[in-house]
Amino acid sequence: MKTRVISGFFIAVLIVVLGILGSAPLGIALMICAVIGYQELMKACAVLKKKESGNILVTAGYIGTVLYYGALIACPFIYRDSSLTEHMDFWSGLVIAAFFLATMSIYVLTFPKFESQQVITSVFGFMYCPVLLIYVYRARVSFGVYGIFVYAQIFVCSSVCDVFAYFVGRAL
Repeated sequence: MKTRVISGFFIAVLIVVLGILGSAPLGIALMICAVIGYQELMKACAVLKKKESGNILVTAGYIGTVLYYGALIACPFIYRDSSLTEHMDFWSGLVIAAFFLATMSIYVLTFPKFESQQVITSVFGFMYCPVLLIYVYRARVSFGVYGIFVYAQIFVCSSVCDVFAYFVGRAL
């Protein structure tokens, strides 16, 4: 329990610091978390085997994640007008569509190597981990001066829910 409290404290400090710094540092930290999360999900779903050194489907997911985060991290620096959200939506859709087409091309070109379930898991894993995690960044960046409050609300609400779920679970 002591280790969890100490690591939780350092993670909370990191979340606060990244929230204050905003934009690029937050985006890069989330990109690292997204790549690690995508890799762990692919291992858990057996798309990436434990002793496998490289898998082109998973590598495409890594590349897609880096391109996705890179495009959205660059948006606030390139587009300084009021339509930042629209530009982010455009680049999100473009990278997601390109990832889907690349994954389907990999499946067709290496046909007997991958099962359709692995390809579908790769695509939905990309949509689940990297794509959904970017909304923490988008909440911080898209709301201007109020973004820090929306960012904080994400973590406060999830922490409160986790704490109460723990106590209710212990009581039951």
